[in-house]
This record gives sequence, C-alpha cells and structure tokens, in this order.
Amino acid sequence: LSLKLFLTFWLRVLEMVTVEDRHDYPSYPPPSQIDFKDATYPKQPLTEEQREKLRLNSYTYMKLKNPLQSSSKLLHQCAVAYVSDLRLIRAALCRYSCREAAVWHTSLDHSLWFHSTSFKFDGWLLYHACSPVASNQRGLNMGRMYTEDGTLIVSSTQEGVYRFPNKL
Repeated sequence: LSLKLFLTFWLRVLEMVTVEDRHDYPSYPPPSQIDFKDATYPKQPLTEEQREKLRLNSYTYMKLKNPLQSSSKLLHQCAVAYVSDLRLIRAALCRYSCREAAVWHTSLDHSLWFHSTSFKFDGWLLYHACSPVASNQRGLNMGRMYTEDGTLIVSSTQEGVYRFPNKL
C-alpha cells in the first residue's frame, strides 16, 4: 500500500512539471506493414550500412494479447514497466555478435523514465533498444518506447552481466 501511495504521489508531481518534447521516431515500418506470422523483415537483401544499423539496434513491436480492462494510468504504466524488461538486456548481445541461447545473462539494474502519463497500452508500442558499449562481459543497454503516433513515452537503461560458455 505504501509503494502505491508513493508512486501515485510522484506520478501526480510529474504530471504538474512535465514538458512535452518530441524525439525522432525510428525509421522503421509501421506495424500495419509487417506480417507478424512471417516476421522476416526486410524482404529484400540489406546493404552493409543497413546490416550494421540492425546489428547495433533492436526494434520490437509490442501489443497486449488482451487489452487492459482498466482506465487506471498506474496499471498501464506497470504493464509497460513489465514489458520494458523483456528485451532490453538482449541489446548488448548484438555487440558481442552471439546468440542468446549460448549466453547466460542477468540484469544488474533497470531504470525507467516515464515521459508521459496519459498513454494507454491498448495499441502497438515500438521499443527501440541499443547498446552503446559492451565489454568485459558487461553491457549498457538503453531503450526508448514509442506509441503508434510517434510519442516517446518511456526511456530505459539497464546494465547487464553476460557469461559466455567458453569463459565459464
């Protein structure tokens, strides 16, 4: 109960001091142009520059299978906080150029900044994750989550530790 009161208090304080700012929405096709049953994007061969960009960036569309049956802003924010942890730690694996199945990893910390409290997690969200640095079996992961209209709603960071089978 005290955590709920604390979060409710800070979310109300944030609503009073929020300044809206637009960030560039990643140049990625909208969900209406992707066949999620055959989610191999893109269909044409990639240039070397495109391949490098995809290697260093992860783009994931997220949508709840069953929409939340609540108008509670806090519930929608909690759902976004939960899904923000599902793919972020994998961003540094792109820097190590390895498959996730071959690596043991865990999160050391995870932080979120909500830039908007008026969104609802009823439609598609695009999660752009990248890792600016990864070395010594650790990685810094950063993410941004956007609504379908391009509004940045959440920024996230996570430090992860990675253990590779040949180094255990």
